[in-house]
Amino acid sequence: QDADSMQFFKSVLGSDCFHQPGNCQRTAIHWAAFNEATNSCLKWLVQQLDRSCLLKRGFNGITAAHVAAQYQDVETLSFIVDLLGVSVLDLRDASHFLPWKRKSVADYAKLNSQHGSQLTRWIAERRHQQRSQSEKTPTVPLHEDFYQVTNPQGFCLIININTYSAGSGEEERKGSERDVDRVRKLFRKLSFTIKEVQNPTTAEIDDFLNETKKSKELAKHGSFVCFLMAHGRKDPQGRDCIIDGHGVQSPVLELAAKFKASVCPDLAGKPKIFFVQACRGSGTDEVTHRGLAVDQLPPEFAQNPALYPPESDFLFCFPTTEGQVSYRDPQTGSVFVQTLCDYIEQFYTEKHLEDIMILVRRHMAEKPYEFRNERGELIKYYCVAQTVSQLARQVSFDPSKAQKRSRSLQLFSLGSH
Repeated sequence: QDADSMQFFKSVLGSDCFHQPGNCQRTAIHWAAFNEATNSCLKWLVQQLDRSCLLKRGFNGITAAHVAAQYQDVETLSFIVDLLGVSVLDLRDASHFLPWKRKSVADYAKLNSQHGSQLTRWIAERRHQQRSQSEKTPTVPLHEDFYQVTNPQGFCLIININTYSAGSGEEERKGSERDVDRVRKLFRKLSFTIKEVQNPTTAEIDDFLNETKKSKELAKHGSFVCFLMAHGRKDPQGRDCIIDGHGVQSPVLELAAKFKASVCPDLAGKPKIFFVQACRGSGTDEVTHRGLAVDQLPPEFAQNPALYPPESDFLFCFPTTEGQVSYRDPQTGSVFVQTLCDYIEQFYTEKHLEDIMILVRRHMAEKPYEFRNERGELIKYYCVAQTVSQLARQVSFDPSKAQKRSRSLQLFSLGSH
């Protein structure tokens, strides 16, 4: 079929039909890659679903990129390489238990009965061009312990949900607008590009993140930051979720996994940092008379290895350790976000992020929140932030490091003449 047929299926069945696996766990993009008559279906699906669909693995770990290399022509493979980079040619399937016997996209191109020889020549030429370009591009050694800093540094996403319907079973998150304003001002100062959405539905959160991960700007960025601010709890499957204003849950794992290198190649090897100010909505009555709301993080959150994408370059920062509560003041915002921003602003030129988080944890551990109950007794609550790191290097939020690198490149270029 052609692209017009795909549009018809979408109008009748909706976009979800393209994600449904069929025989051998193949989805629509796999079958489009088998279509030797036209690549219009494949291109249409990529436009609709984003380029990461080309890396969706079916049976034996075979992606649409592998199938297209075996059944499509040079024009189609060029289209895929332009989207995903030359490195996609080395992407291997999982067809053999011995890793070195698994076949790459380039290997599948050799199996192409109609265009094999043309594809093989084109792949060799494209790789040669890539090597030549790399040799011509002057590079400045960066400190191997740090991720590269760029200007702009990257996107800083702010997803804030503070208004809840009567049927959601959740209370309004008063004071969260203070957090949004603080984050917005600070990260703009740090040369991040701010993208925010207020009170989105679960569907709107998905759309917002999917559009972001398709942005061509990501290739120019050195890092990615996302703030999730909402009530939260576990769903029936035991997954930790944030809750939209209508009580619909979004699993945090699924939100973070949208930016894994396998589905968002432009963020491969770059730090992806999630700050989660998650309220649970329970146990708030004990301190509401002082004007503080208690944010409870599910105890299983920190212990659940399924939460975190199975790869490096992620950092998760939470307002509490297991079983503890965090606080949000209707007048000043959440303790965690405000303390975090204070310390980042004070030390971003001197310390890397994980060292700053140590200061945040120490501050929150040493400064309990105090109030007197109705009997006049002094009550102290301790709250300690938690970080779960899968970073391979250190993260600097200092935008001047990018400027210094640009200046070094200029000096390198002048000295080469």
